[in-house]
Amino acid sequence: MKKIFFAIIAILALIGSFYKFIYIPKTTYKTNLIIKGDFQQDLFATGIVDSEVVYQISSNVTGKVLDLPVKEGQIVKKGQVLAVIDGIDLKEKITEDEYSIAKAISNQAVTLNKIEEAKAKYNLADWQLKRYKKLYQNGVVPELEYENIKLAEVVAKASLKALENDKISYDNELKRLEATLKGTKEKFQNLILKAPNDGVLVQKDIEFGDTAVTGKILFKIVHPKDVWIKTFIDEAVSGDIKIKQIAEIKLRSKENTTLEGFVKQISFVSDPVTNEREIGIGFKNIPKQFFLNEQAEVRIVTNVFRNVLLCERKNIIKYENQNGLWIYQNGVASFVPIKIIGQSANSDFVMIEGDLKVNDQVIIPDENKKALYNGAIVRL
Repeated sequence: MKKIFFAIIAILALIGSFYKFIYIPKTTYKTNLIIKGDFQQDLFATGIVDSEVVYQISSNVTGKVLDLPVKEGQIVKKGQVLAVIDGIDLKEKITEDEYSIAKAISNQAVTLNKIEEAKAKYNLADWQLKRYKKLYQNGVVPELEYENIKLAEVVAKASLKALENDKISYDNELKRLEATLKGTKEKFQNLILKAPNDGVLVQKDIEFGDTAVTGKILFKIVHPKDVWIKTFIDEAVSGDIKIKQIAEIKLRSKENTTLEGFVKQISFVSDPVTNEREIGIGFKNIPKQFFLNEQAEVRIVTNVFRNVLLCERKNIIKYENQNGLWIYQNGVASFVPIKIIGQSANSDFVMIEGDLKVNDQVIIPDENKKALYNGAIVRL
């Protein structure tokens, strides 16, 4: 009898162990709830720190850098001197131009005096011609004397005309010389390179003593208000993006910091090769320090849905070729098909539609437990 008693006890212990360690774990599930709330639909993209406007400063003359009072990364003001270039050749040219102008003015003055004398001679010759014409017609003077007076008038008139033409030539030459001097002085002013606007000197491609070459870009200046993230987004999903939509920015150098932003510009031209559209994301508050071309991640909120049904993404399963949830109802599992109408890589929740209500208990799937089916008994 004792042997039978101990055998029964052993069997009961085994049954109890099976129930406790095998059956119960495989039929006991954790749950969470269907909730209602706001859902943000969004897009993600990568981009670089860029500027809407970049001021590029180059030299219009070639010469050695005599002064370079600025450093890369420095804040500069409009009109601040960036560099001074040697202009010894221009100084000599200005001296030559000024000498040529002085000479031309002198020649012009001499010509004006000669014109006044020539006018006086011509007026006298013209008066004599009129007088001798009457005398000749009255037979008072011989023809030869009259002809000499006519010739004197023609010579005086031609001399006056020649001097007036000389004056026009000197006037044109003076204008040309003055224009040349003006251009030379403007070039001389260009020897002092100045900041065209307030901003940060983000690039300096010359050092003290180097030779500045005409046309080569030496400095780049960016105003902080123009800094943005330039990103490219596939045309297939870019249609939902609109100006002023909320955005979040994460710079690679500050990956744990989320900066507020907004959609500032949408390009009207897409890249024909990549089929992407350029989107400019502005900063709500410009970082005190920024680095052009730094990589950044951008999240754009394209839509906000209010008071919608939400469930955790991990709860959704595929059952009989349908997406759905296992709902706990009166001790058993019941599969409810759903339609996913919104999801975000930034959220563990998805927006759903289905025969569900707030606070329905969703069974959390567990591959280590018994497979669920409609009507399966479950414990919580």
